[in-house]
Amino acid sequence: MTPEDYKVTAEELAKYSDFGKHSAGQLLRPLPQTLWYYTSGATFARILKSNSVWSTQISCLNDHSEFRYSVRLLREEFKNSLTSTDEECSWLAKYLYETMENDGADASFFFVFCMSLVRDDLSQWRGYGGGEGGVSIGFRPMGLVTTEVTKQGYVLPVQYEVAEHEKIIQNVANWTNIFFKEGLKRRPGADRKQWATSFLEMWREQIVYLAPILKHPSFKDEKEWRLIYALHPNDIAKIEILQRSALISRHLPISFGSKLPIREVVVGPCRHPSVSLISVGTYLSAQGYSVNEAEENDPNKVTIKSSSIPFQTV
Repeated sequence: MTPEDYKVTAEELAKYSDFGKHSAGQLLRPLPQTLWYYTSGATFARILKSNSVWSTQISCLNDHSEFRYSVRLLREEFKNSLTSTDEECSWLAKYLYETMENDGADASFFFVFCMSLVRDDLSQWRGYGGGEGGVSIGFRPMGLVTTEVTKQGYVLPVQYEVAEHEKIIQNVANWTNIFFKEGLKRRPGADRKQWATSFLEMWREQIVYLAPILKHPSFKDEKEWRLIYALHPNDIAKIEILQRSALISRHLPISFGSKLPIREVVVGPCRHPSVSLISVGTYLSAQGYSVNEAEENDPNKVTIKSSSIPFQTV
């Protein structure tokens, strides 16, 4: 057989794509009214000044195990098939179990922007607010779903339930076997490894987006939603890096038009909330945002509130 014979056909790729679209459709949920992004005052200022949010490459998130968690679940699922009586399935299970030892998280092309359904949460102030006087930015989710973003990604809720994880992983593993075997059948005499290499390169692109939305149940109280963005070659020039305590992280700024779709800003627990409120409001105005005054409730303006959580040093 020639190298050309091992290439995935247009018909096969259409089937893989249909699976990916169907799986994404099952995970989509109605967008909530507001999604909240907890950050420091300094980062808030940078976001407004640059008119963009910084998505983070998935291996550079605070929890470095996130992408690896999904890959580990899939690897364990294939481990269960090592003793399958189906010769093709057992061969593929062994091949994948060995190759997936390197999970590929560090080089993944997925960048994520993490938000929460929770407006004013102490644990998230402590974890992401940068200390005293952070902010929680309330975004209008529909404003995040621009044409450019939806070409390369999704806004989806994170899945925390173990039963849901198992369902997703088993479905992926099942169809991996089906499509692999169908490809071999269409190529009598094909070398398994050569077909596996060609098949998995194309198949992976249709399923890899599932990895960033499966998260360990211990994080469920964050009620996280994510803008998941697949890096395009044209985006490389936009990449930014930050030096952090344990690594140098990669970030991709994402814009959503002339103004960010901000509905509300909550100022975190601090000793001088009234001063902080004025500072935030002044900076919003300076960047061209209309701000609701004390008695106003104009949905087209940004509302600023203080956290209801009493300030305490931790």
